[in-house]
Amino acid sequence: MARQAVRDGIVGALVLTEVVVVGLGAFARLVPSEVHTNSVLRVMDSLSFHLLIVGLVLAGVIAALGAIRVALAAGLVTLTALGFLVADQRQHSLPFVDAESSVRVLWFNVLYDNVENSAAIVDAIIEANPDLVVLGEAGALVADMDRLAANYDWITDCPDDHCEVVMLGRGAAAEGQPFGILRPGRYFTAELPVGGQALNVVGAHFVKPWFDGLAGTEQWQLRNRVRKIEGPVLVVGDFNAAPWSNPVRWMMEGADLYSARVPVATWPVGAGALGVPIDQVLVGHGARLVSVEAFGDDLGSNHRGLLAEVTIP
Repeated sequence: MARQAVRDGIVGALVLTEVVVVGLGAFARLVPSEVHTNSVLRVMDSLSFHLLIVGLVLAGVIAALGAIRVALAAGLVTLTALGFLVADQRQHSLPFVDAESSVRVLWFNVLYDNVENSAAIVDAIIEANPDLVVLGEAGALVADMDRLAANYDWITDCPDDHCEVVMLGRGAAAEGQPFGILRPGRYFTAELPVGGQALNVVGAHFVKPWFDGLAGTEQWQLRNRVRKIEGPVLVVGDFNAAPWSNPVRWMMEGADLYSARVPVATWPVGAGALGVPIDQVLVGHGARLVSVEAFGDDLGSNHRGLLAEVTIP
């Protein structure tokens, strides 16, 4: 009887944990960002896939303890929630396409204090040889920025010491625009020629989505700026949120943007492919992704970068 009571107690605790985990995984991202005091939800909605996978594991543990019916019910609910999440991601994403002509765009959040890896980061970028480089928190590269700039036709200015977003490219120069409340220089645009057409590239660095008011203003700004761009668009940057999260999904829908079908995980870098895709490459208005791969796992940042190949069919 004592063992049975202990087992029942463990099962009860696991079921309660299952309810919380699956509930957050299924419903956190459905709560609009306009609802204030939802900081926990803004963290959890980017973890929706991870939470639901944990829910499946918990259901397996419950089954191993002998509560088969409870485990089956928990597993069915979790799989249903996971199915809805996968279907939603599929609806808001596009598969890769083949292309005869394309451009390569690199996004990398360098990390402010990653100074000791400056030379290695520049070496890696030069070796990758993208047509356009977009860097976040690029102040750490000041010592080697001239060497990187020598490989490109133009580089944007840093409006302050932080260098929130820096672009380097070939061909037409980028246009810097004030973006965000906290610091200027968080938004740049450029045009890249692709098979006789122009690809509009937007690079941005967002504040964390649980900063009520600040994040909402930046999200509103980007959505409205991108929706006004005429022609194919690529948006790259650190969104501090996954593409299925409520804030990013709201921006994507309003600006007619789509993610890769399976986004590349970028944070934390140590988690590799099991991390969260909080850095984005989004396409819209006719642009398509040919490929997206991780960049710079071993370059000292807490983010992996993204190297995207983009075309205009």
